[in-house]
Amino acid sequence: MEKKSFWHIPVLFAEILDIIDINKNKQNIVVDATIWAWWHAIWVIKKLNKSDIFVWFDLDKDNLELAKNNINIEVWQIIKKRGIKTYFIHSSFSNLKKELLRIKIAKISAIYYDLWVSSIHLDDAEKWFSFRFDSDL
Repeated sequence: MEKKSFWHIPVLFAEILDIIDINKNKQNIVVDATIWAWWHAIWVIKKLNKSDIFVWFDLDKDNLELAKNNINIEVWQIIKKRGIKTYFIHSSFSNLKKELLRIKIAKISAIYYDLWVSSIHLDDAEKWFSFRFDSDL
């Protein structure tokens, strides 16, 4: 997939970063249940400790690929240096429990959802949200 560049101001950015409490004395497992374009994720990852786990979760496979391709080198270096384990899960968050159990995660420390529809979804008939184009539901 080609690298695309997007500009976006995340919703409740500071509030999400403030509310996700990263414990320095135990393993943290954080789930971004709607990764879309990774803006919250990159800042949450920067807060994680050695051996923590971050789960990227999205129903839209393109969103997961965009996240993989657009996370900057600094964040990948943090992930590698701190030994942060990452999982990219292509599924609806309605399957969250089942998918986490599949990767042997029974308990998480934090989760957040960025529930919205973007112009990227509205402009692409294949994303099922378009009002401008005909497509299957």
